[in-house]
Amino acid sequence: MLYFISEIGKTRLQKVARIKTADKLRENQATKLQNHAQLHISFQNFKTRAEAEQWLLQ
Repeated sequence: MLYFISEIGKTRLQKVARIKTADKLRENQATKLQNHAQLHISFQNFKTRAEAEQWLLQ
């Protein structure tokens, strides 16, 4: 996963939307990765897919 994070910074990607899960372990891992990855990409977590899609289309 760290390789993916490092490589994604080399793309033209501007936003990443992520749907939260009920799994606390997975959420902790996602938070650590997000904090570790010092990317110039807007990264947001959402409760629903509809919220994520709306944000991505802004």
